[in-house]
Amino acid sequence: MIDPVGLAVLLRARRRARSRDGVLCLVEPPPFVVTMLRTVQLDQAFPTFADRSSALAWLRERDRWPAQGTSARLGPG
Repeated sequence: MIDPVGLAVLLRARRRARSRDGVLCLVEPPPFVVTMLRTVQLDQAFPTFADRSSALAWLRERDRWPAQGTSARLGPG
């Protein structure tokens, strides 16, 4: 179960991760949490995965490409 305080904690953790160019993923969230996030229209804010290996694979793939609006660094310096 997730209450407003729990939701606020998730949002703060997401903001902190993003401020460090990271992402907060949810792995195996209970169905109620997924429904709650969808209800408050935050389901797109948290990448959700069925298992840890899927989340890690997604993160590895995500890190292979530069963020939209940035350019890839080509070589040292």
